[in-house]
Amino acid sequence: MSAWKEKSPFEAYPVALCLVGACGIIFIATDAGLLDGRFSGLKAWGRAWLPGFATGELWRPLTAMFLHGGVIHVLVNGYALMALCPSMEARVGSARFAAIYFGAGISGSLCSMGWEHASVGASGAIFGIMGAYLRLARVESGSFRGMARHPVGSQLLGWLALNLVLGFTMPGISNAGHLGGLLGGWIVSAGVLPAGGGAARGLILPVVSWPKIAAAAAFLLALAAVDLLVVAPRQDATLARRAVAAAGRGDSAEAAGLARRAQEARWNSDPPSVFQASRRAWESGHAELALDLFLAGFPPALRPQLAADRNRLRVEFLRMVDDLPSESPDSPGR
Repeated sequence: MSAWKEKSPFEAYPVALCLVGACGIIFIATDAGLLDGRFSGLKAWGRAWLPGFATGELWRPLTAMFLHGGVIHVLVNGYALMALCPSMEARVGSARFAAIYFGAGISGSLCSMGWEHASVGASGAIFGIMGAYLRLARVESGSFRGMARHPVGSQLLGWLALNLVLGFTMPGISNAGHLGGLLGGWIVSAGVLPAGGGAARGLILPVVSWPKIAAAAAFLLALAAVDLLVVAPRQDATLARRAVAAAGRGDSAEAAGLARRAQEARWNSDPPSVFQASRRAWESGHAELALDLFLAGFPPALRPQLAADRNRLRVEFLRMVDDLPSESPDSPGR
């Protein structure tokens, strides 16, 4: 009998149990309408959403890991957590397991934000644990070919292939979040579970590799930099949110410039969030900015004729303003 089975669950894998419990409790708070509805906006507030992240809400890559889009979503992820995480935590220790889990989850969220409008779910972190298992199989077998024949490696590769097929054929699944988590788990595990060389080849050393931990941190910072410096300046919803913030500071020139850029943006277009920003601008008393952002939410082919007749644009806006989203729509799951 293995050593961890001789311990109680809370002694053998306390972090894994706490993660499952946290996901369940937060799901009840956000989806089941308990606590008098006081947490009804938590999902929108905490999901992985680039417009929020790019305007200072830096907690989103972390909080998104504990939010789920529905009963099936949280049950599937809860099952995967209990299937994969206890044995990994018992094998490598709670601290190393937590580093892999949270590093992979943040990696998945950062990758997802660059490709999807928004996402929630623990599966980026779960895929990271699979990435760590695959790396351990690679170390133990001595090669990638051996990893594919390894008992654990072969099962996980089949599971990964199935999930990729589902991700490309079913809506609402974040392949970017899954693959980002998988890669993050592999990279972080290289730092906290370094492989030996020479006589120790094929073994995991009982130490950490600080240079590889630094490389993993640099990898996460690079993902964040791509989101903030490359994707966000080209995404309509982020530009729209920044325009509303600039108007709130009294900088009407910057707000107008950002609204024009939102109209020209093409990357990862998110019309519901643009319309949400338009409604917020209107409610804040910035009527002209609201019209510019309202225009940015329409498909590019319709914008020229709407822009040519400002009065018509105003009439359409006033007709639709009460129906514009005040909160963003549901997020894809991970």
